[in-house]
Order: sequence, then C-alpha cells, then structure tokens
Amino acid sequence: MMTPQEYKDALMWRYACKKFDPAARIAPATWDALEEAFHLAPSSLGLQLWHFIVVDDRDIREKLYEASFNQTQVRDASKYVVLCARRDVQDSDLLAHIHRAHEVLNTSEERMQSAYAKYKGYSVFWQGDEGKSWMESQVHLAAGFVAAAAACLHVDTCIMGGIVPAKYDEILGLEDSPYRTVLGMAFGYRSPEDAHALEAKVRYSKDKVISHC
Repeated sequence: MMTPQEYKDALMWRYACKKFDPAARIAPATWDALEEAFHLAPSSLGLQLWHFIVVDDRDIREKLYEASFNQTQVRDASKYVVLCARRDVQDSDLLAHIHRAHEVLNTSEERMQSAYAKYKGYSVFWQGDEGKSWMESQVHLAAGFVAAAAACLHVDTCIMGGIVPAKYDEILGLEDSPYRTVLGMAFGYRSPEDAHALEAKVRYSKDKVISHC
C-alpha cells in the first residue's frame, strides 16, 4: 500500500510524456496491471460503454502515427491503446449489464427489473449530441484513472486527443462496429531527451481550484 506522500510524489512525477524511449519496454506483469486498471475503471452507472484496443502491430501503429499528425508518441511508446466509446446505447447494452450483475452478485429478478427501469429512465439523456458527449466523457474518465494508475507504477503516459478519429476508425475497421474512436493513449518510459520531464508543473494554487463548505 502506498503512503499518502508516495501517492503525491507519483502524481508530481507524472506528466504528459512528449518523447518516449523506443527501446524501453514495459514488463508483462506491469502491463497486465495496467490492463486491469482499464478493466476496473469507473463509469457512470457502471455501464462500461467502451472498448479499449491495444495496438501492438507495428504496421497499424505506423498508420495511426500518420493519423495523429505524426506525433512520435504513437510510434515510439512501448504500448499504444485506442480508447473507444459506444456509438449509441441499445436496450441490449442495458440488459447485458443487468445480466452480468446478476451473474456476479446473484441479484433477484425484482432487483434486475428495478435496475432496468432505472436505466431506461436515464435513456432520454443518451440521445443525440448530448448522449455522444456523455459517452465520450466516460472514456475520458477511464483515461484519467489509468494515467494515475500508471504514475503509481512509474510508467509514463500521454493521452492523445490530437488525432483524427474517423481515420482511426477506418484503420482499425471500426466504421461498421458499435464503437468509435475517442482518444489514443501511449505508455512507456520517457526519453532522456524529453526536456518536458524536467519542467515544473504549471498549476493554479490549490485554494484557487479547491474550496470547502
């Protein structure tokens, strides 16, 4: 278990890595822990309306690099993950989650029906642009959660928003799938040549962003 100070030190150590060491590889056990962070990431209502694609194929990575404005993190990082959101929410998604909860928790039929009614009550918010934004926010939530987990393991990350999602979808064959690209996320170890690693964090004072009542 980390101490509070060790956790704060890990967060201070973390930054958006701009230049990875292409020769530095993440150990399998460490990567397994980070995949578990994706697996256990929090989501609204626990619905997990997402999919994470670990891209190890070098040819695909090269194509994604070109669809990311030639940002070298995509090509040089030890691991690269594409974070996808559902295009929409179907009844089958709600039922799948309810049945999985029943399988894990042995919930009653009454509780399953109550959960379904609750989810359907929210479904008005899952339509159109508002729904698209909500599902994207779930993916951003997962990315932040995993970035913090990686910092605790002293693995560098860079969350990649500067990509062409439609091109990613084409490269990964997602165009006719239930999922669409939202973000990329690079994992590895910083290059000694990355001057950004030595820069102080630019943050407002804590009392400017946190208040108590």
